[in-house]
Amino acid sequence: MDFGNQELDEELSQQRKSPANLTTTARGKIEIKRIENTTNRQVTFCKRRNGLLKKAYELSVLCDAEVALIVFSTRGRLYEYANNRFNFLFIIFYMSYTLLLASSSFKFLIK
Repeated sequence: MDFGNQELDEELSQQRKSPANLTTTARGKIEIKRIENTTNRQVTFCKRRNGLLKKAYELSVLCDAEVALIVFSTRGRLYEYANNRFNFLFIIFYMSYTLLLASSSFKFLIK
């Protein structure tokens, strides 16, 4: 319907597009610092690790990108994601890493 007031229509249209009038469901920012409670830290690690692995997968699929991701927990456990091409590299890396740990542990025991 046109009531002949084009200026009012344009102003209302601009107000609807204004960022101040958009409703968002964004979460508040958190302070990035070490989580002191070990249980909370472990839960956060698991959730963020899973989210990070999911994002790596999505990036590889959506953008046809070669993606490799390595995450170590505080307990030394390895979590990884790789495209087909990188799987062999992860095997080599993991073998090298475990050999390095074994040799450094062995040297420590000798001393």
